[in-house]
Amino acid sequence: MEFSTTAADTATETFALERALKWSGILVMSVLTLGIATGRSWNLNFFLAGQEFNASFFNAQAHSLLDGRLDVPYAGFNWTECFVIDGKCLGYFGVTPSLLRIPLVVIGGAGAPYLIPVSITLSVALTMWAVIDLVQRLIAQLIADPASRRLPTIASTIAVGLLLGPGSILTFLSRPRIYHEATLWMIAFLLVAMNLVYRWLVTRQSALLLLAIASAVLSANARPSSAPSALVLGLGVGVVLILDRRKKNVHLSDFALAGALAVSPILTAFGILWLKFGAFNIPWPKYNLYEIEGYRRLADMNAGQLQGLRFLPTNLINYLRPDSLSFSAASPFVSEQIPFVLPALTLWPIADGGTFVETFVSLTNAMTLQLLLTVSIAVLALMRRVSMTRTERQGFWILVVAGAMCPFVVLTSVALTTRYLGEFFPLMAIGSVFAIAHLMSWLRHRPRAILAVSTAIIAAALASFYIQLQLTSS
Repeated sequence: MEFSTTAADTATETFALERALKWSGILVMSVLTLGIATGRSWNLNFFLAGQEFNASFFNAQAHSLLDGRLDVPYAGFNWTECFVIDGKCLGYFGVTPSLLRIPLVVIGGAGAPYLIPVSITLSVALTMWAVIDLVQRLIAQLIADPASRRLPTIASTIAVGLLLGPGSILTFLSRPRIYHEATLWMIAFLLVAMNLVYRWLVTRQSALLLLAIASAVLSANARPSSAPSALVLGLGVGVVLILDRRKKNVHLSDFALAGALAVSPILTAFGILWLKFGAFNIPWPKYNLYEIEGYRRLADMNAGQLQGLRFLPTNLINYLRPDSLSFSAASPFVSEQIPFVLPALTLWPIADGGTFVETFVSLTNAMTLQLLLTVSIAVLALMRRVSMTRTERQGFWILVVAGAMCPFVVLTSVALTTRYLGEFFPLMAIGSVFAIAHLMSWLRHRPRAILAVSTAIIAAALASFYIQLQLTSS
């Protein structure tokens, strides 16, 4: 009886420790994000006044949505990212950031504050919750004894928090720009959907799938690039249900939820594109900067295409190249090489000059350790060198394949730019979470090894944070 009470107390203390670590990590990253998003002014209503990529666009779009319109006011605004159709400005950005602002706009009316830094901070906080919660759940599954998992939990939470927080592309994206905010909400809601799908695999609670559907829809309507990921999540759940039918009763409603998870994000995201443009693709000839940026020339060089598999080899080699950054002993210490010093690499069938290149940093340099961990855990899992239960193995491959579908969209695009690395983040996050959880579980009886590995990960995360911070000035 005394042993049972002690075990219960130990479990309670461990659960309390996990919660404290999780919310502490979220809080630290939120404060850091708020500082970056406010331009270090700590003004909650900070925005890039007068700049063409101003995220106040989403406030304007929220007002339009309340009026039953999808276009935004054009006259008097410096919106370069407009598709002008019948004199109306229609952005290709999703409606999720604007939907989240509607309560603010309803209360504040025409004078509602923008609160862009707050929106950005909330998206990053939600991302951190999804990844830290997932790594703690994995550790709890891998190490059943609460007392034995305390040190692995501490190490895993700190490692994941730093590696996927300050030491990741989230630092670069945490600025009040229209592209960045849309990408951050896409990342946040997709990772929440992934977290919920994994929870469902473990518990089979249908309510979790309902929440995953809502989250995936919000993600795809922030940036449609996550819609293929949701398709994989839904198909993965469907396959698991088919396998389950051999052993247990599976309700048709569960299949319906799997189908909704697969298709709802695609239908809503591309449905809104249709309502805006009368087509499921973006009408580049109506783009406000079409002539200025040479899109017609790019289309002519690529058989009339600005999106397609022809861009995949070129984009892949550029996003993985190791020479996108240069380092020096003098200020600014870290600088981008492409396209200022080095040209973009091109592979057949792309001709030289056939891609639109903004300043960009490769995935190899922006998230080095995250990439290494993701590739390592995937290779080891393929070789069956990582011990996983059937449920964990199913969850791992569903989430990894879903994560891999998100960057597929930008890998088949005509443009190369640092902000597109945001599409790689969900995949890097899932790979890093599983890799770190298994690494800490394997070392659980060797505290000195855990300390050494954690120190190395923390050092790598802080070095990456410094690099990311330098990029925010670009």
